[in-house]
Amino acid sequence: GILRVTIDTDPTDPTLTNLSIDLSGTSDTGTDSTDNFTKDMTPTFRITNATVADSLYIQIEDGSSNSDIVDGEIATAAALSMTSQNLTTLSNITYSDGDYTFYVFPKDSAGNIPNSGLWPSLSVEFDTDPPNAAGISVDLFGTDDSGRDSTDEWTNELQPTFRISGLTAQDSVYLVAGTDTVTRDISTTTFKDLVPDANLPESSMSVKALARDYAGNLSDASAVLTVVTDTTAPSPPNTADLHENYDSGFYLDDDVTKNSILGFIIDGLVDGDSITFYINNVVKSFTAIGGYSAPNASGGEVGLLHAPSAPGSLTVKSAVTDSAGNTSTFSGEMVVKLDQTPPGQTDKPDLVDASDTGTNNSDDETNDQTPTFLIGNVTPGDSIFIAIEKGGDTDTTGRGFASGNTIEITMEDMTADGVTDDEGNFTFKAVARDSAGNQSQVSQVLVVI
Repeated sequence: GILRVTIDTDPTDPTLTNLSIDLSGTSDTGTDSTDNFTKDMTPTFRITNATVADSLYIQIEDGSSNSDIVDGEIATAAALSMTSQNLTTLSNITYSDGDYTFYVFPKDSAGNIPNSGLWPSLSVEFDTDPPNAAGISVDLFGTDDSGRDSTDEWTNELQPTFRISGLTAQDSVYLVAGTDTVTRDISTTTFKDLVPDANLPESSMSVKALARDYAGNLSDASAVLTVVTDTTAPSPPNTADLHENYDSGFYLDDDVTKNSILGFIIDGLVDGDSITFYINNVVKSFTAIGGYSAPNASGGEVGLLHAPSAPGSLTVKSAVTDSAGNTSTFSGEMVVKLDQTPPGQTDKPDLVDASDTGTNNSDDETNDQTPTFLIGNVTPGDSIFIAIEKGGDTDTTGRGFASGNTIEITMEDMTADGVTDDEGNFTFKAVARDSAGNQSQVSQVLVVI
């Protein structure tokens, strides 16, 4: 019989002008699916313009010109996919992250291989090292960390800004609240400010960040940041009360005072909430009363001191702001009368006829041990006091509350007062004290025998 043998020493398409190799999109991991930057250890390549029935081979070469064949198969179509063996299992190359060159070349049915200098090539960078989660941190942005403390992670913003630090430029960063990824973006520097795409729930939640590098390696989660979101305004405070130590005058609860510094107690608060204090609709500064907390409530209350700039009628109210920055409506109003003007001087005491015993009821001589005096030129509502004095001894044994422009006051038994002598010349004088505690000048003196 006859054996026919075909001898072919010319490779198909010896110049390889059409054959090409490209990393497939599924293997081109990371941010950009066309940048030939990947973490895939078994990358898939797209081969085009192959000659059907040729054997195709993919060869990898490292920077030291070491090489391995990583795949080979027969082309069944002009375009096909070829997948490399795992790059960590090569014979001649010990894998480490970095740049590698991949070549594709054909072998025709006669075994002809084109010149290697003509093989189509592709440079691919590999990176299997994920970003370091220990270096990534999440913080609620200061302007959105509302409330009295800009570092307590309490906010009334449902889409607050978070700052993610410890990133590498071109990393993709993911913000996770609870178990949900609430937003993502690409960093252009070492930090990225992210805002959730939708409102966060009103609750306490764990917030963390993850980074994916340009090759697609995903970091572990960062340390957790506990954030509380709260948009509910607190209840208004109770109406302020003027502390009795600062409510001078006759009564400790009439809110009439002469004190230059006023002390107020405001209760009905939640511990930690912060008070804002108003007088005549203007926010006023204050300090804490000794033994009380201010401006932040403790024990459900605050105690605050304020020095008004001028006397008069002071309308007092307050509002409270919670830890998240929500502010209540106003409390009820209370009015303090700050009166620092002393009453006018009264007339000198006049011994009434009934107490001016003897033959002449106008000679101010008497044997009455509980004499009555008439005081004129008084102001209704003022308290009037009569002092007796003799030989250096003084006692105030007569007092009364004026309801008109004059008042009669009967002295207590003079035999039981603080003046040693019970007979002789005595001087009597009057003084007025108003409801705020301001005291007049002493009246002229009346001498009684």
